[in-house]
Amino acid sequence: MTDLVRISLPGKGTGFTLRQPSRWLRPDYVEFLADDGRIWLFREFSQLQEFLASDAWPAPYWRDLLEADDRGLVPDSAKQYNLFQMINGYLRWTDGYEARPCSDLCVELAFACESWELLDELGPRLHTQENRNWRPIIHLLVPMFRVWSEPDEPVDPAVIERTMTASFYHGP
Repeated sequence: MTDLVRISLPGKGTGFTLRQPSRWLRPDYVEFLADDGRIWLFREFSQLQEFLASDAWPAPYWRDLLEADDRGLVPDSAKQYNLFQMINGYLRWTDGYEARPCSDLCVELAFACESWELLDELGPRLHTQENRNWRPIIHLLVPMFRVWSEPDEPVDPAVIERTMTASFYHGP
């Protein structure tokens, strides 16, 4: 079953992508709409639709998965992952249950992109509620994403840090 997901990242912003349980590997492993080991993010749902209608790789593969799924994609029902909340202090004011899906997403992304460095960093802190532990994890996550139709330039670590700091002061 192909899922539409919406991910918000410090330093990259918010975008849509697709996630699919892998048919070829372990049942708990998922694939993401990616190319060259980096996840594609689409700022607007219409951009994702245009991409899927094209012949650019890997659009045909994902189009076949979606046709077999027969559910259709609905942007309002996309699973949302706000990774800002992992570093902006939000977890200190709640019981932490919203941290679990973000932690699980990070593990899925690490395996999908073969980021052993990210897995090492997640290590025993995987389900921590301490936002300071997530700061180095975010620095590893952000470069794993590319934004469709935007220049593929490295994100300056200082920009990521400023975004995280601003998020902390302005709250969720």
